[in-house]
Amino acid sequence: MLSSRRWRATAGFTLAIALLSTNGTAQPSTTRTPVAGPKGGNSPERLKKFMQDHIRQVDPKIDETTMFSFAFVDLNGDGKDEAIVYLTGRSWCGTGGCNTYVLTPDGESYRFVARVPATRTPIRALDKMSHGWHSITTVVREDATHIYEGELRFNGQKYPLGERPPAGRLPGRIVIPENLQQVPLFP
Repeated sequence: MLSSRRWRATAGFTLAIALLSTNGTAQPSTTRTPVAGPKGGNSPERLKKFMQDHIRQVDPKIDETTMFSFAFVDLNGDGKDEAIVYLTGRSWCGTGGCNTYVLTPDGESYRFVARVPATRTPIRALDKMSHGWHSITTVVREDATHIYEGELRFNGQKYPLGERPPAGRLPGRIVIPENLQQVPLFP
């Protein structure tokens, strides 16, 4: 059950030259949570620029075929949406899946709360909380026959890598769907 702190999410996607925020195709699972626009000064344009700058710092000659999807979700109940970003492309995916990032607003920029490789969609935000933050789930592929929905729990500072216990049917809602709409990260 959700605490008294309310959280909302929206999926946004870019189209053509400008980013346009939409309610996307995110579908609720077991919880009916209102959908609203991004809170706390977040914008699709600001998120896109942050991710472009970060990726260019990692590798200035990065594969510019990178695609991304994102959702704004208030994971910690502070009234400011965090951003969950799912990157795909040759530089970001392997046999286990692609990279997921969780970012929290930090002034006019963002701070990384998680960098999770080898993830698959759908990505859900759970009602369950750890250290005041909602857990999130991604699909995990351990091997060719063992695929499950794994839970990422906040540890007080970040969503750490490592063990992702099965989430089962914990209540929550899809914030980035399996049939995600992706847009180019670079123009």
